[in-house]
Amino acid sequence: MNQQKTSAQLKALAKEQLLGNYGMIAGAFAVILAISFAVFSIAYTANVASLFGTALVDGGQVTPALISSLVIYFLIALIIIALFYCMEVGLVYMSIQISRGNQVEIKDVFFSFTHHPDKVLGMFFLFYFANILMNAPALIVSIIYRNEVSNLGSPMFFLYLILYLAASIGAVMLSLTYGLRYYFYCDHPEWKVLECIKQSRLILQGQKGRFFYIYLSFIGWYFLILLSCGLALLWVGPYFFTVLANLYRDLNGEFSPVIIETPAPEEIPLSDH
Repeated sequence: MNQQKTSAQLKALAKEQLLGNYGMIAGAFAVILAISFAVFSIAYTANVASLFGTALVDGGQVTPALISSLVIYFLIALIIIALFYCMEVGLVYMSIQISRGNQVEIKDVFFSFTHHPDKVLGMFFLFYFANILMNAPALIVSIIYRNEVSNLGSPMFFLYLILYLAASIGAVMLSLTYGLRYYFYCDHPEWKVLECIKQSRLILQGQKGRFFYIYLSFIGWYFLILLSCGLALLWVGPYFFTVLANLYRDLNGEFSPVIIETPAPEEIPLSDH
């Protein structure tokens, strides 16, 4: 049975692999953040102005015009998030290449845009709406019984809390089961969406605890990101993606030693003299 690498070994490998490559993938990370921030800021400013104008005209009442503005804002935000995920897949691709010792370029961050982007979007929307469905019961309870939910001692508050926790656990299990789907996509962009999802589920069978431990081991880094107002993300992001790339490769058996079997020499019969 092949010996799997520990979390510490995967991290040590990632640090070694990022030497000489950190600037490139960190630059790609900065490009994603800059594009996302610029596009979202423009869309947000334009829509807030529209909402404010509509509210003034309608005297602050909830009207069809106000609702339509909110829907437009939601759709724009959804599109921006989807584009962000497409670029994030580019980081996944770059981390896999760096892990394998291959050269990468800034343009690789747009890998998914030229390799069946519909499949990335398909996976994004599939899991996005799956999370919405899981959170729907808690949301419905909070809307219908909003007064009771605000009372910490009411039965509806405990019902809401149970539904919310169930949705959160479900979201974590989805991540631990299908969290490597984009890694399979980067190696096999010709695969169908469901095939990438299926392979992630199969490869992570019996590995969810290990996967979860890697996420937990980055908690300190998450606090550093908050304390640095997001600047530490330029280091932590590439590091985290490369660690997961090593986990993906380890589970795929890429780090396993290749055993070459040497055929046994043929026995030469001794001739009788």
